[in-house]
Amino acid sequence: MGFMTPSLDSLMESATAALMRTDHAACEALCLQALAQARQARDWDTYLRILRPLQEARRWRRQLVADEAERHLAPGKAAEFLAAGEALGDAMLAACTAPPGSPERVAELEDQLNILCEHEKLHQALAATVKTLAKGPA
Repeated sequence: MGFMTPSLDSLMESATAALMRTDHAACEALCLQALAQARQARDWDTYLRILRPLQEARRWRRQLVADEAERHLAPGKAAEFLAAGEALGDAMLAACTAPPGSPERVAELEDQLNILCEHEKLHQALAATVKTLAKGPA
């Protein structure tokens, strides 16, 4: 018997359950698997819905890391670390070259989020690109 790929619905049910039990790593992994399926199918409406729990899982993880950094680093160092990540993500976003609203832009932003997965503006840019794709040709 061959390997069956879980359906998007079952992946997202599992991702939602993981998020509810604060298993952010599991939620993220399931969302990434679902995103790959939605992207391959060019199902941009579903892709957009998957981005929300993915971003939430990453937001929680970022906050947990910041809280731990604040406990273990000199005062103010955690804020400096977070600011450096913001600046890096902003520079990555500014360096995007793929046309806005294109599948190539989706791939470019996904690549950037693979490097800096918790950057809010990269997530927002990806969501905006996918919204454009979901609307279809003007």
